[in-house]
Amino acid sequence: MAPSSKRALDGVISASLAALSTENLQGKERDGSWCTDTERSELERAVRGLRGKKLAWWLDAPRPLRSVASAGPRHEISIIALPGATRLPPAAYPSGAVMLAAPLLGQIECRRVRVDGDGSSMELMRRSLKHTDACMSLVGGACHEWYGTPGVASAFLQVVLLGPNSRFPEFMTDEADRSNVLGWARPPAEGCEDQADLVRGATIECALDDLLEIERPSDSMLAWEKDPAADTMPDDAPALLCRLRDRVGGLDGPIQVIVRRALASRLYPSALTRELGLSPVRGMLLYGPPGCGKTLLAREITTALGAREPKIVNGPEMMSKYVGESELFIRALFAEAELEQQEAGDESALHVIVFDEMDAFTRERGTLTGDATGIRDSVVNQLLAKMDGVEQLDNVLIIGLTNRPELIDPALLRPGRLEVQVRVPRPSAEGRQQILDIHTARLRERRCLDAYAAAALSSGALAQTTRRFSGAELAGLIRSATSFALERYVDAALLRGWSPGAERKKAVYNRAAQDEAVVAAASEAAGGRVLEVTFDDLLRALREAGPQKPHSREGARAAMSEAEDEQVPGGAHRARSLRDVRAWWREARLRSRTKAFLAAGAAEQPEQPDGQDSVGG
Repeated sequence: MAPSSKRALDGVISASLAALSTENLQGKERDGSWCTDTERSELERAVRGLRGKKLAWWLDAPRPLRSVASAGPRHEISIIALPGATRLPPAAYPSGAVMLAAPLLGQIECRRVRVDGDGSSMELMRRSLKHTDACMSLVGGACHEWYGTPGVASAFLQVVLLGPNSRFPEFMTDEADRSNVLGWARPPAEGCEDQADLVRGATIECALDDLLEIERPSDSMLAWEKDPAADTMPDDAPALLCRLRDRVGGLDGPIQVIVRRALASRLYPSALTRELGLSPVRGMLLYGPPGCGKTLLAREITTALGAREPKIVNGPEMMSKYVGESELFIRALFAEAELEQQEAGDESALHVIVFDEMDAFTRERGTLTGDATGIRDSVVNQLLAKMDGVEQLDNVLIIGLTNRPELIDPALLRPGRLEVQVRVPRPSAEGRQQILDIHTARLRERRCLDAYAAAALSSGALAQTTRRFSGAELAGLIRSATSFALERYVDAALLRGWSPGAERKKAVYNRAAQDEAVVAAASEAAGGRVLEVTFDDLLRALREAGPQKPHSREGARAAMSEAEDEQVPGGAHRARSLRDVRAWWREARLRSRTKAFLAAGAAEQPEQPDGQDSVGG
């Protein structure tokens, strides 16, 4: 089992066994109140937020697939995959059973039904669950059936805990026996371990590693998924343009080209674009220096279009030492989109595939003399056939990212494949201001900037000073400045007797309460002060974080010159002196521009304290 899957499931198994061992003696088995509220909450917390990464081979499976992770006389934890529009037949568990269904992938639909003696059923309840939704709690004593969404690979985690007087049949003692049995055909009575009216053969037994990989995303990703604006697709091109500009700073020109040429046609009904004979663009190439926002832009494009979860592939991962494996991997990337287009047609959702460092596996065919096997050429041929082959896929958008576009095979760059090619340059002064505004929004919202640091940011002085900085380097500059503020804050708290370990031990019930206790104690120990980034922090960050050499011949000559200087006696001192001069020049410009802004009264700022003659002095 993959390490991430094992860690996630170990927590679920531990919480399930704890719920079985701690029973509420005042509760009733029939309504599930035998399980204490505390243990039920811990179990829900253990399954909350789990996500699954599928393997493409089971997309064409004829029946649902099932893997039992843990089984016992009173519990069962299983992962069920529903390829395409497959369904699980109605199955039930005894009255009083506690059941949790946590969506892992795609979208599933649960229906509660009543099964009559003649085999007919009546629907009593219906509910849809996406992989971003919270787990659903069910109770035993009723039949439930599950449906997958057409064209979408879906999977969910099911936890079943039987009441104190119920048991699974004796022959279902291990995971292998459980995989073939889904539940009871009708709600069983107490003593259900002797009943044989079971639902058999409805699923295909499968090992978890062959089915999917379970992981738990970070808290920030879970918070982003809950943002209602993240799931709302813009109504028109101007709205999409505004959204991308708000989230990606400094790239107004490239964003405008991308929206007009590649994305606008996907916002409107296909009937409208069909009148113009317009087919959607299926590929684009973003190229430019590193750190300028290509990957961020690709991620935000996927989010803004409301597409399926993107498949992000690193270029070097495409190559395999086994013959045919690389081509099989490319076919697997397109398999889900092909299946959904066959089933849903024009209603198919958009599938986005992002190739990072695309030049690693798409070199011009015939140019790699050391490749005697021809595998690289075969990979390019397979990608060409899938992007614009005999079967046309309009529900796919390919986004390639590279720093070396000249190395890519020209056949990939023709219209119909990577048709839109956009350079993502280093940001201008206006773009740098937008990027700094995005990265300091939380600091300004919480008033964590002193007056002079706020003036340096709002006046554009810092943006004008950081010439040749990329977006990633500007983000690193802000992180460096905040690290100085955090260090100063923690040192002040430690000097006043703050002990993070002691405060954490006082709140042992969960991690969130521990963090809140530590932060509250730190604030009290620091005398009620808040974390504040000062102008001096920005100056110190400018000394630490400087721009990389530009990727050009002049930049390469300068780098070689500095390297040669460091190898000769006294050369290292001269190279350091040159870097120090550049850092001093940036500091001096930032001081003078900020001081001029304050002196001109362009923004209301408090007067300088007595004895402070210059900004940051």
